[in-house]
Amino acid sequence: MKFFKLPSGAKEILTKARAGECLLVRGGDVRAIKIDMTKFESEFITT
Repeated sequence: MKFFKLPSGAKEILTKARAGECLLVRGGDVRAIKIDMTKFESEFITT
């Protein structure tokens, strides 16, 4: 976590994250977010 300069709670968030959940880091601000794919996008993306 030190390498990426993330706050102490980030490790727990990342290890428990489900598909589509991630951390967004912007200008020193860190937020946990969930990204949902639209039906249109799901036709082109496979995992």
